[in-house]
Amino acid sequence: YGNDKIKEDLQQAKYYFNKGAEHGDRRCMYDLTWLYLDEDDTEEARKIAHQLIDLGYNYGYVLLGEIADQEDEKDEAVRMFKQAIKLDQYEAYGDLAFYQWNEGNREEAYRLARKGCAMEDFKSYWFLAFFYKEEERYDEAWDAILVYYLREGSGADLMGEIFFDCGYRKEDPAAEALMEQ
Repeated sequence: YGNDKIKEDLQQAKYYFNKGAEHGDRRCMYDLTWLYLDEDDTEEARKIAHQLIDLGYNYGYVLLGEIADQEDEKDEAVRMFKQAIKLDQYEAYGDLAFYQWNEGNREEAYRLARKGCAMEDFKSYWFLAFFYKEEERYDEAWDAILVYYLREGSGADLMGEIFFDCGYRKEDPAAEALMEQ
């Protein structure tokens, strides 16, 4: 939607994502769905998520779960996340884990996040790191966020919280080198 060289312009981004979506570009449709969700336009977001499903892109079920969650339709959100998992959209494990965490079901949240990690859902590593950090289990939090960071190239925000805000230091030369960059 913007970067250090291009000024953020959400209307222009929406225009171009719509152009791509008109041609059936699934990535444009995905990004457009998130733009609509950020604007709380769940009706448009839902329409695009269904179009994605119609195109055979089962990640649409994850998006429907996010939409239902945003609308506080918790049972529907869980149903959509479970449907996504059934259709091999393992990123839904992280979403479902976070939902369980917010509901106070800590053991189930950990179980789902670990299952997502086992299925190579990298977002589950982020959620697992977050859960561990919240419970001040910094060794485990660091290991999980480091996997996420190394595989996704993202997660520096949570990594920084663990390292700087929580004062956690691990005797790990590779990790130290990362933090010095």
